[in-house]
Amino acid sequence: TPERGTPPLLQQPEGATVDAAGNLYVADRSYGNVLKLDPGGRVLDPRYVTLTRPRVLAMDDQGYLWVGSDGSAEAPWQQGPGEIWRVSPRGVASLVLRGPVPAGISLGPGGKLFFADRHAAKIFFIGPEGRPAEFSGFTDGDSPRSLAFAPDTPETRRAGIAGDLFVVTVRRAAWPLNEVLRISGPFEELVRSH
Repeated sequence: TPERGTPPLLQQPEGATVDAAGNLYVADRSYGNVLKLDPGGRVLDPRYVTLTRPRVLAMDDQGYLWVGSDGSAEAPWQQGPGEIWRVSPRGVASLVLRGPVPAGISLGPGGKLFFADRHAAKIFFIGPEGRPAEFSGFTDGDSPRSLAFAPDTPETRRAGIAGDLFVVTVRRAAWPLNEVLRISGPFEELVRSH
């Protein structure tokens, strides 16, 4: 909570992720930046990276932050073009893809970024040379809203979900009606073939 008379650090926080050191990154769509906090919650950088309407975040094993933004779409339900950015550990942003408005992003096999494009009702992954490769499509008004891969740990292996992809979908274009789908791999062969 900011001190009285001080503007808040976050106005419209949307997505969050954590790096290997336990630092927390939070996308603020309204302010147009990603805030970086240490594991104790202290602000390290209120503007770690500045982008237009950042919304979803993912951190890869090499310490790169992936940011999905709404780009020129003033509201997430509007058509894009949206953007996907890759931010180096030093905070330097590089545009990877312009076009889709990513509703959710997650790192999958081989460190490939998967993203949900609810306007296209499809899930893609970033293939060679930064081109999107289609992974799956939805019909009957269903569309992906967010996604996450279960990590490969002893606990997830015992549970039988290690490496599986979980997708939250909007069912038949009815926003209040969501489902969670589980998609089992292996995904490595598919990713390699592209």
